[in-house]
Amino acid sequence: MNEAAILAARRNLKEISKEEISDALERIVAGPEKKGAVMTEAKKRLVAYHEVCALLLMWDLESAALWVCSLTVAMCHHAC
Repeated sequence: MNEAAILAARRNLKEISKEEISDALERIVAGPEKKGAVMTEAKKRLVAYHEVCALLLMWDLESAALWVCSLTVAMCHHAC
């Protein structure tokens, strides 16, 4: 909630919405976005394989059923 509160303050909002909570969770899990960084085609391919493998593993695990509900698969450049 602290990270969501920080995001809400940066966006000049008076209340924390679901969007700030979602963005905060993504920031905590994936790290802060590096806006100026450029990804090579080889790095994009490597990240794509990694994400697909993680998705398949999570999909196969019975304990991951709770995660499947809110699954977001995106090719984004955060902590790379």
